[in-house]
Amino acid sequence: MLEDKLYWENTGDRYKKYAGAMPRAGRLARRCVRYTQRAALEDFQGLLQGKRILEVGCGTSYWFDYFNKWGASNVCGIDISRAMLRTSGCNRVAEASATELPFAGGSFDVVLAISVLEHLTNVEDVKKAISEIARVLNEGGHAICLELSWPYAVSLFAPQLSIPKKEWETMFRESGLDIIRVRPVNPSFTKYMFGLLTYRLAKLITKGRTKGVGEADKGSSLTSVTLRFYHLANDIVSVPTLIFLKIAKVLWPRLSSHWIFVLRKTTVKKA
Repeated sequence: MLEDKLYWENTGDRYKKYAGAMPRAGRLARRCVRYTQRAALEDFQGLLQGKRILEVGCGTSYWFDYFNKWGASNVCGIDISRAMLRTSGCNRVAEASATELPFAGGSFDVVLAISVLEHLTNVEDVKKAISEIARVLNEGGHAICLELSWPYAVSLFAPQLSIPKKEWETMFRESGLDIIRVRPVNPSFTKYMFGLLTYRLAKLITKGRTKGVGEADKGSSLTSVTLRFYHLANDIVSVPTLIFLKIAKVLWPRLSSHWIFVLRKTTVKKA
């Protein structure tokens, strides 16, 4: 039985070493996770409008476009994995640890950590990272953390800490962050697949399409039509995987038990 305090002790080291390969693993699962995370973050996009934002563990800077779309005035990020940063194509990122943020106190209006703190080496490092998030926030600034509250094996390359929800809340409060809102982040596989397959069918039967990575420029070309059919078929055959995940979630409620915490920095650090 896994301990509640720690999954694998070398979590952070393994992430730093293998994170560059993670974007190429588990295509369908990764897309579904992104879909679920985006749906959760969209509800709080109003907190980002006109704000200076730091993303801790930005990786490939995937979320930067969304933050800018949601009205952020300035976005930057840090990640411990140089391999991930090299693929970001962004010059507003830096190689750094979440436990030692290279910024002065009060530098940001909003700090986000999206499935990041759970990958740190141990609970003590998580506490350091949360304290650093509180430090670089200005007074009244917000932190948005989307983290796992129970262990599950997403990837052999990404072991995760097992921290109960109540312990997350305690660590946030001890670092001077008031909890504004907490809610579970549970993926709707049915909604995800319906939207995805509808999108694929629409692109298959229409001439025009939005150019994507590795796709043809002209929507009417044979190559483009072939790619549309390929993506549609690929997603259809993935349906059993999502059905299995849905069944697993029912049988084992701890699976993928993520929570989103919306926090605000207080003026006095609590004991």
